[in-house]
Amino acid sequence: MRESYHLRDYRFAILILLLVTLASSSSLKPRFVNAETTYSISISVNPSSGEVGDSFTVRASVTISGLSSGTAYVVMKTVAPDGSYSYYASSAQDVPPYRQWVSNDMPVSMTYTWTVTAEEEGTYTSTIEIIIDGDASGGLLKDSRSAFFEASSGPSQDGGSVNVSVNPSNVKRGESVSISVVTQGFLPPNPRIYTYVYPPGASNPVQTYSGTGTFTYVVPSDGEVGIWRVSSLVKDEFGNVAASDSDSFKVADDTSSSSDSERSSPELWVIAAPNPADVGKTVKVTVHYRYPKDKYYYPNPLQIKIENGEWTNLGGELQFTPTSSGPLTIFVKGYFD
Repeated sequence: MRESYHLRDYRFAILILLLVTLASSSSLKPRFVNAETTYSISISVNPSSGEVGDSFTVRASVTISGLSSGTAYVVMKTVAPDGSYSYYASSAQDVPPYRQWVSNDMPVSMTYTWTVTAEEEGTYTSTIEIIIDGDASGGLLKDSRSAFFEASSGPSQDGGSVNVSVNPSNVKRGESVSISVVTQGFLPPNPRIYTYVYPPGASNPVQTYSGTGTFTYVVPSDGEVGIWRVSSLVKDEFGNVAASDSDSFKVADDTSSSSDSERSSPELWVIAAPNPADVGKTVKVTVHYRYPKDKYYYPNPLQIKIENGEWTNLGGELQFTPTSSGPLTIFVKGYFD
């Protein structure tokens, strides 16, 4: 009977040991935890404010680590006050600077810079946006940061001007004139400055110069005798005329001299600026005259008419607005006593 009792105790001990061993084995199994991608993004602008026409630099940074599946990418942009893009960079995997990555690219640390010129008044919003798909909570993550540049109105655009002058004012065929072009005041961003030389009565220039400075034009040996016109225009990047000015010089016949021209009959000529002009834009018409001051008085009256309009007395200049496209003829007459 004693042996049987000990045997039961032994079996009971084995059973308890087995239960304890099984329970301990379940707690030793490894736990699989889904590691989530970590990242940081930042953006700044310098300076943060200025005037229309000023530029600012945007600096954006991104760091990413721990991406084990899926794709991470960034999009960067600067939006102008009117809603248009002043800058936009989409995700790009194979084109530097890289803006798209997979797990093999980890860890990532990138910094980007771009420069924007403020072309209108208001707030310019620069943004960096990060998108992580696949290895993110919920399968998709989007986050963004923004920085701002405030553009205030600068000097009045009406203050900008271009000035052209020609020297000498009287030459013969084959001789040259010096054309000086300067600008001052506020001009539109990326201005385009052109200066044209027109023979008497011509609507198409025979010479075109770009930019400012001093240019030399040589009158052809068979150039037309009469008043030549020199016109300078400042255009914005869209082709609109922002400023204009004109001057003239006289080409005399080879057999005449400058003293002969001083003794010649009175002359009148007209300058319209801008020329060419846009429909609906104001055109200023100025009448010039040349005469020997010891023989004639100031023309009185001085009259002008446009196309088939009425003759109107002119007190120096006239402004009008063309309503249709095509060439317009301007007539001028003066009475010298």
